Amino acid sequence: MLNSRYYCHRAWEMLLVLLVVYSAWICPFEFAFLTYKQDALFIVDHIVNGFFAVDIILTFFVAYVDRRTYLLIDDHKKIAIRSVTQSLSPTSSSSLVAFTSYGW
Repeated sequence: MLNSRYYCHRAWEMLLVLLVVYSAWICPFEFAFLTYKQDALFIVDHIVNGFFAVDIILTFFVAYVDRRTYLLIDDHKKIAIRSVTQSLSPTSSSSLVAFTSYGW
């Protein structure tokens, strides 16, 4: 079980922030100016997507602090329920509407 306040987890989150900034900068550039994907850029995009996929899996192994009791919750079942319910919230799932309307 990973503690959300552990140094390695914080470093992982900072790496993901950098990858999100990279994606936010490079994706519009790709769509606007490139008629086809360059080989190196294609590989880098898939590596970045791999990091995001690993993060989704790691989410199910990160303990969290309960807001009501301030206890560290490290039960796999409770973490999984929390992860699934947060990913299905209206705020998170509203971003999927844009992708499904385009058939992605």
